[in-house]
Amino acid sequence: MTTAVDVMDVICPVRPGDDNDELRFALRTWEQHLPHARIWIVGDKPSWVTNVEFIPGNTGPTGHANVYRNILAACEHPDISPTAVVLNDDIYVTEPVDTPPTWFRSTLREHLELPRVKKAKGQWWPTSLETTLICLQAHGIADPISYELHTPFVIDTQKMADTLRLFQHVTPDNPPQWRSLYGSMHSIGGTRHHDGKMYGPGDIHTPYHSTEDRSWHHFAARFAHDYPTPSRYERQ
Repeated sequence: MTTAVDVMDVICPVRPGDDNDELRFALRTWEQHLPHARIWIVGDKPSWVTNVEFIPGNTGPTGHANVYRNILAACEHPDISPTAVVLNDDIYVTEPVDTPPTWFRSTLREHLELPRVKKAKGQWWPTSLETTLICLQAHGIADPISYELHTPFVIDTQKMADTLRLFQHVTPDNPPQWRSLYGSMHSIGGTRHHDGKMYGPGDIHTPYHSTEDRSWHHFAARFAHDYPTPSRYERQ
């Protein structure tokens, strides 16, 4: 029997360059643990990636603008599934899941008060969160929610496209955050949850784990041990 999750596409914005082991092992975990239809790579496609749909992108003036534009390009594509899950190339599904749940971090005001965020005030990330708060309040949402977690994010692709078009001209070099725009504008609710992003060494989280460029080397050997077999998305 075919379920909704079986026909849900994966959207993955990808930066330029072939050197992307995070994507390599993310694809292995998605193949093993996340039911899906097609994978859409948006932005740049490493030469070793195969058996995916590809939408060229990364046309913005900054990496932050690229992600926003890449998500919009995917959601506007006529062949994308009506419901899709967005996964960055450094998010791993580390145990079998069905449809990923809707999780949020906190309110946006609470997010902006975190010590890590306050310490970086004036940098791109706090500035983008502040812009997101202003945008949503301007649309009548007094206390919007932050959906800024490094976990799979299920979307209605038409609603996401509408949302991103609405805000696409707001500080386009450092746009507001697409997850929180979508989640708050469409009142998707969800369950409060901690973030799975790892900035240093530690345990591998389940069901989702996320790394960054500075922390990947702490986990590379373990992912290579746990997922030694190339996925069908890797050119042999």
